[in-house]
Amino acid sequence: MTRLSLVCLLLLFDNSSSSPVLPQGLLEAAETGSTELVKKFLDAGANIEENNSDGGTSLIDAVRYRNYDLVKMLLEIGADVNQKDYWGTTSLMEAAKNGNTDIVKLLLEHEADVNAKNNYGSTSLHYAAENGNIDTLKIILDHKADVKESSKEYGGATSLDVAARFGSAESVKMILDYGADVNHKDDMGRTSLIWTAESGQRDIMKVLLEHEADVNVIDNDG
Repeated sequence: MTRLSLVCLLLLFDNSSSSPVLPQGLLEAAETGSTELVKKFLDAGANIEENNSDGGTSLIDAVRYRNYDLVKMLLEIGADVNQKDYWGTTSLMEAAKNGNTDIVKLLLEHEADVNAKNNYGSTSLHYAAENGNIDTLKIILDHKADVKESSKEYGGATSLDVAARFGSAESVKMILDYGADVNHKDDMGRTSLIWTAESGQRDIMKVLLEHEADVNVIDNDG
């Protein structure tokens, strides 16, 4: 019997639950959210970088489930903070999607690559811009995120374009203050101003115009 099998048996007969559900491996243990259970599997020799069906790891899953304590423990044990799943998604991207500032900060403290791209060219900044959490956005920008990077996932949009479509005037202004190109064109030849004019977001339009957005730009449709 392997050490890992022994741990499983011990867990199976744990009297803390009348009907215990036994995780089949580290990834399932991580899904329970229990740092103690995850540590038991790791102590028994489980691979901390084991992949699930999406290519993700226990760290990526812990971030997705917004489990700060588990993320912290996995990082301290040595989980690869920049590991990607099959779509190229990193833990930092997941945290940015969630707008979870505490986990974003923790990942960056462990040297997460703020400019890592997924398979579609998106970075953590694109996801932070879509989420609109100002605190998350600021800490990512403070770590020198590239505001000029465009993403195929968003049709050639930069983080500014994404913020203009989904975010707020505050997030748009913040990204502009970090040097974004106010007149960048996406794959359709559209600028942030064109998108916001069509959607009637006057507060965002005002910010863009204050930063010298070009009102004479014509998109690919003329």
